[in-house]
Amino acid sequence: MERYHFIIHAERCIECYSCSAACYQEHCLTHGDQPRRTIQQRSGNKDQPVYLSMSCNHCQNPVCVTICPNNNYTKRRDGIVTHDDTFCEGCKLCVEACPFGAPQLNLHTEKVDKCDFCHERLSEGLAPVCVGNCPTDALNFAKLPEHQEVTESYTGNHIPISRFTSPAIVIRKQRAIKQHFLSGGLS
Repeated sequence: MERYHFIIHAERCIECYSCSAACYQEHCLTHGDQPRRTIQQRSGNKDQPVYLSMSCNHCQNPVCVTICPNNNYTKRRDGIVTHDDTFCEGCKLCVEACPFGAPQLNLHTEKVDKCDFCHERLSEGLAPVCVGNCPTDALNFAKLPEHQEVTESYTGNHIPISRFTSPAIVIRKQRAIKQHFLSGGLS
């Protein structure tokens, strides 16, 4: 069985927040709402900053699903973890349990909100809005085999990857930047 994964090419991210802004607009979030997608800065090669566009990682073993006392979370066959806030009491157990900080309490509704992988768009053959609005293709998605080892990481970046939750995210390793110089200098 295959499941959806977010794929991040961190060396391409320019920290423009287009992914986050598109998500805000698509899901009618307002100023003050917690973002579903954030940009995290990490230390890359030679301590150059690397930016990661992060949201819910739609884990294989999501702790939010097991800890919610009202069964508000559903893990779909395609790997997407959805949240129905109809019976959400805002207890924040899922917020505190998630190692990635994906579920967030919406201060206006006092209910939890999180990325849903734009599953409605996927059913229409469209990419998640964050992926579709990334101008540098730093963020992408794919359906990959369920038990394939796909997680890559940067040395020294301390990306919070948990062996237990098995997040559906691929972070491509940063390549060394090649600098090319013209011979003869400037005129």
